Amino acid sequence: MKTKKLKSQRDRFDLEDLISRAWSTKEDIDLFVEMYSDGETPMTEDEVANIMIGLSHIHNMRMQQLEDCVEQLVKQGKLK
Repeated sequence: MKTKKLKSQRDRFDLEDLISRAWSTKEDIDLFVEMYSDGETPMTEDEVANIMIGLSHIHNMRMQQLEDCVEQLVKQGKLK
């Protein structure tokens, strides 16, 4: 089980990890497009809207984590 680092212990490797995670939003969208286009059962407008809303919220959370990490590294003098 991965233990969570305290914000005060973040380093450039954490930043790199968060940048990589941000790219997973693209993979999520690609999966949605594939399933929407090639799925055996058509999605309803509500299903599409719910998926898009969920992806938007997840992406915002990923970006907030990334922003928090950058701010913390700047405060620590580890990033200029």
